[in-house]
Order: sequence, then C-alpha cells, then structure tokens
Amino acid sequence: MSTQPHPSRRSLPRRALIGLLVGMLVLDRSAAAMAPWLATHHPLLLVALDGTDKAVLLAVRVSLITLFPVAVARRLIGQSVYFFLGRRLGPDAKQWLTARGYGGLLGRFERAVRRWSYPAVLVAPRDIVCLLAGDLGMGWVPFLLLAAVRDVAMVLVLRLFSETFAHQIDSVLTFLNAYTLPATLVVVAVIALQFVWSRLRRRALAGAQPVPLPANAVVAAPAEPGP
Repeated sequence: MSTQPHPSRRSLPRRALIGLLVGMLVLDRSAAAMAPWLATHHPLLLVALDGTDKAVLLAVRVSLITLFPVAVARRLIGQSVYFFLGRRLGPDAKQWLTARGYGGLLGRFERAVRRWSYPAVLVAPRDIVCLLAGDLGMGWVPFLLLAAVRDVAMVLVLRLFSETFAHQIDSVLTFLNAYTLPATLVVVAVIALQFVWSRLRRRALAGAQPVPLPANAVVAAPAEPGP
C-alpha cells in the first residue's frame, strides 16, 4: 500500500492558505468601502477587518486596552498568511506578486530580504517582505517573533500619534458621521477606479511579455549582407 497522502489532503494547506488570502483581501476591500461608517459607529470592527495604519488612527475613541490586542492580532494574522503562502507556494507566489504589479520591485526586495532577512522583517514587514521571507526559508518562529515585536511597537506609535492629534482626528470623524453616504460613495468609486486601473495594467504587462517559442522551433539565422 502506498504511503503517499491523498492528493486532496496534500493540497489542503495550499488551498487553505489561498482561501485565507482571498478572504482577507475581500475583508480588506469591504472594510475600506465601509470605512466612513465603521470609523464612526464601529471603529474596533474596522481595526479587526482592516490591517492598515489608517484604521488604528481612526480608532482614537477606543481605549488602548481594547484596541491593542485586536490591532496586533489583525496585523500578525495578515503577515503570517503571506509568510506561509511564500513558504508553501514559492515561485508561484512570486509570480502572483508580479501579476499584482510588484514585478519591478520583486528583485530588489528579494535581494534585500536575502541579505538582511531579520532586519527587513523587523523594520518593514510588508506583504511582499513577509512572502519573500517565507519563500527564502526563514524559520516561522523567528518570523513571528520579529513581526510581533514590530506590530506591538507600531500600534503603540500610532496610538501616541492619534492621541497627539486627537482633536484633528475627531474633526474628521465628525465630518464622516455627518456625510457618511457621500463619503462612502467616494471611497467606493476610488476603489473601483483602482481595480480597473490594476486590471488594465496587468493586461498591458501581459501583452508586453515576449511569447516563448516552442521547444522544436527552428530559428532562422540572419541573412548574410550582400557584397
């Protein structure tokens, strides 16, 4: 009897990671579209759905004790998904990054992560850095420790910044509360334009790539110049 696992079980981690990534991207877009309403009525939910700095800044009315674990956990979950995606998919994950428009930066980031892996994760755990750290073989324990340290520090810095400019942020929240519907329509329009632009850019990049020749193709030699 064969000891190899069933193909569906063997591919389950891959499918699970892709499913988590798709779900996380959908939640990010949904949170961004509903940000004017969530920021004024459910700021903690906005932080749980949106892992960006903006969500933490707009949650200035939420106590730090409540905000801190949610913000750190949301960031760490997102970074971990990209890390294990790079570790599991490898070249396929990098190809996906290229399709998303990171092709021009992929080589630079890869060289930086290969040379300064730990500092890169500690200083700038962006999606591309986390994915490349997984692809290049960084251990998951040091990755999680470095990312957690950075997330804790970043959330505290963002909270200090929001408290320093609490009056200005509160004015923004008051405006969003008064004009929730128009602000939401503007945000949705911006997201739609970004989506259309990214699709057009991907098509342009795909059309600019050279078409590979078949393996048995015969390439004619250049003609000799005449006398």
